[in-house]
Amino acid sequence: MQFPLLQHASALSQAVPLLAAAVRRPRSGAKIWLVAWCALNLLETGVMLALALHDVHNLWVPYVFTPVLGVTALWAFSCWQESDLARLTLRLAIVPFVALMIVSVFFENTAFFSRVVGPVTSLVGLYAAASTLIAKSRVSTGDLLRQDWLWVSAGFALFFGIHSMLGPLSALLVGNLPLFNLAYEFSAALEIVAFLTIAWGMVCPTAT
Repeated sequence: MQFPLLQHASALSQAVPLLAAAVRRPRSGAKIWLVAWCALNLLETGVMLALALHDVHNLWVPYVFTPVLGVTALWAFSCWQESDLARLTLRLAIVPFVALMIVSVFFENTAFFSRVVGPVTSLVGLYAAASTLIAKSRVSTGDLLRQDWLWVSAGFALFFGIHSMLGPLSALLVGNLPLFNLAYEFSAALEIVAFLTIAWGMVCPTAT
């Protein structure tokens, strides 16, 4: 199977936050966990691409990685919360999230695009990233554009926002190849922006 250049560029962009973290090692718990998330996400993409390039079915791969990525994101963003209650809320949310993932796998067709596991995980990640961005923006007293959490949270919010819609949209467009490919190319372009934004947050002047 051949992939457009933009898809390859998107896959490569997932490594940029890891390179950024290697240049300026993160000291905060949140960023350490988010670097782990980036590494897992890159591994998932690599496995999917390798299987697809050899014309091997790969739609089962996200069912393995997605729940782990969701838990990692929840824990990571909980470390950046401004209040004990907000931190505890995100961490306690891991329990029902894992339970939902386990139950959903029994009802989903793992040979097709996810209608529950993927979108739900992305919505959970979107909430964690966006709520962190909003909460910290309200209490920040410094230059927002120099805050690492702003860029990292914004990048993750963009990524999760894309993927909250991509799975269901793929299922709808699978019979229309031109629109299907267009949706994936558009999402690939936005993913590049998302990962470059996250990478900048890893090395920005006030990185923690």
